[in-house]
Amino acid sequence: MDLRTIIHKTTQPIDNMQYMDALICKKIKRFSRKPRWPCIRAKQCLKQLYLHMPYPADIYERIVQAKVYIDNNLDAVLDLANVSRQANFSPYHFHRLFTNLYHKTPHQYITFKRLQKAKELLEKEGVSITEVCNTVGFESLGSFSTLFKKNCGFAPLYYRNIAYLKQKMAQEQPKRFVPHCFLEAFRL
Repeated sequence: MDLRTIIHKTTQPIDNMQYMDALICKKIKRFSRKPRWPCIRAKQCLKQLYLHMPYPADIYERIVQAKVYIDNNLDAVLDLANVSRQANFSPYHFHRLFTNLYHKTPHQYITFKRLQKAKELLEKEGVSITEVCNTVGFESLGSFSTLFKKNCGFAPLYYRNIAYLKQKMAQEQPKRFVPHCFLEAFRL
C-alpha cells in the first residue's frame, strides 16, 4: 500500500481503524529509519503525512496508544479518566480528539469492542452467558443482554444457538459453506 493511499484513507472514516493505526505507525517508523530510506526522502514523506493528518503526529500517536490500551484492557473497568491518562490528555480534550478521529465516543468504542469479544466467546461451547458478561467487562447481566440485543438484533442465548447450528451444519454439510464459484472452479 502506497503512502498516498494511507494518507487519503486516514481522512475518511474507516471500518477497521485499528488496522489503519498500526499501518500508519509502522509507516512513520519505517520512513524514519536512516539505513532504508535517505533522510531527506523520509522527511518529505512525513511532511506529506503531517499535512493530511487532522492533528500532529505526536497527538495522533498518543490517542492510538490510548486506543490500544482500551483494546488490551477490555475486561477491566475503563472510564474516561483512566483512558485519557494513558494519552496524557485531560478527559474532555481526549474525548473531543477521540471522537473527531474515530467518529465514535470512547464509551461507544469500548462497548463496541466488548460486544465483539462477547460474540467470539458466545460462539465457543462451555461458557455461560454470565461468564461471558463478566469476562468482557460488563457489570450486570441485564445491561449486557440489552446492549447485545440492541447491537446484534438477537439476545445472547439466541445468538449462541444460531452459532451452534451454523457450526453443526458446517460439519455435516461443508460444501454448503464454500462459495459456489470456488466449487465450480475446482469441480468439488
